[in-house]
Amino acid sequence: MEIFQFEEIKYLSLAVLILIIAGLFIYNRNALEKKLQKLGSYTHLLEQINPQSKLLKRSRQALILFSLLFAVLALANPQLGSKKETVRRESIDLLLAIDISTSMLAEDLTPNRLERAKKLGVELVEKLKGNRIGLLFFAGNAYVQMPLTTDYSAFRTFLQAAKPELASTQGTEFKPLIDLADQTFMKEKQTSRVLLILSDGEVHDENALAAAEQIATDGTRIYTIGFGSEKGAYIPVKRNGRTDFKRDQEGNFVQSKINLPFLSDLAKKGNGQLFPYSGDRSLAQTIADKLNELEKSEMEQRIYTDYYSYFQYFLALAIGMLGIEFLLRNKLSKD
Repeated sequence: MEIFQFEEIKYLSLAVLILIIAGLFIYNRNALEKKLQKLGSYTHLLEQINPQSKLLKRSRQALILFSLLFAVLALANPQLGSKKETVRRESIDLLLAIDISTSMLAEDLTPNRLERAKKLGVELVEKLKGNRIGLLFFAGNAYVQMPLTTDYSAFRTFLQAAKPELASTQGTEFKPLIDLADQTFMKEKQTSRVLLILSDGEVHDENALAAAEQIATDGTRIYTIGFGSEKGAYIPVKRNGRTDFKRDQEGNFVQSKINLPFLSDLAKKGNGQLFPYSGDRSLAQTIADKLNELEKSEMEQRIYTDYYSYFQYFLALAIGMLGIEFLLRNKLSKD
């Protein structure tokens, strides 16, 4: 069985943008044509006399649209894996948990805590290649965004999508996160399991501490990375298209502060360690070195190699359609 992938998946967002713009263009064009029809404009009369002219214009527009889409697909480089290999390697299983509660939008770190957490997550993935990594988001509840995988490109894509709007329930609850991590790990036989939590820790949950102690007994270590400052910062929110700050029930601004004592207690109960985030570029390497010290287990992994790229076919289609559009434009100008 062959596997299909895009080598540069980030370019696919351009295809979505092109379709949105094309949809808006078609909608506005149809609205304009209705107005011109009512007014009996000269352009509309010409199209009534020569309907072929209107068809050619529409064909040109469609050709331009599809040539742009095929060009974007060429940039994304579609590939097929033509060879499957089974390899054995030593690794740990790591679940990276990102706090997507609104307090992570506080700007005591630039641009905010969440963006710094995502940046560090990407750096960690680069340092920990060879291990299986999964992704969890949590706020008032916890969600599996990506199961344990060695597809680091897809992992980075899901990680970059982290935002508070993805959480159906706001708040910062650690026990549901630990329970979900435990359920995820229970499906695996790895002996070295790590839950790495990136959060401001803005809560003190005794139930979470008990859950951390239990999961450590079962062989899972919990490491925490604390984002934010002890001074704290207000939490920006959007209201009626304008930026405001989160307020309590009495109308006072809510100031979010990092809770290092809780994050430290959580890591200790989980037989791990707290790493306060300071912006130090060496932090990712420090954490990776610590995790690589853990006992690793041998696992069997099936991988696809010898990917064949098909970008040239999409590029040829794009160029061909632009060539046809050029011929139609010349025909219109002669008519």
